[in-house]
Amino acid sequence: MNGAELIELVMSQDVILLTIIILCFIVLVAVPIHWLILGKRALERGRVRIESMSNCMIEMGENDD
Repeated sequence: MNGAELIELVMSQDVILLTIIILCFIVLVAVPIHWLILGKRALERGRVRIESMSNCMIEMGENDD
């Protein structure tokens, strides 16, 4: 296999399509994992506070006087 055949193989539409699909899959997996890690760090540092929905509903009911 010479250089021209190798370039033709790499530049074929099937290889390009497969590469795009693999890159999209990596992005679709990596981005949510990245945000989960950042969210976990923020929770550990106390920058984010989570309240349960039942607690929010009780507080909203008390303010309706």
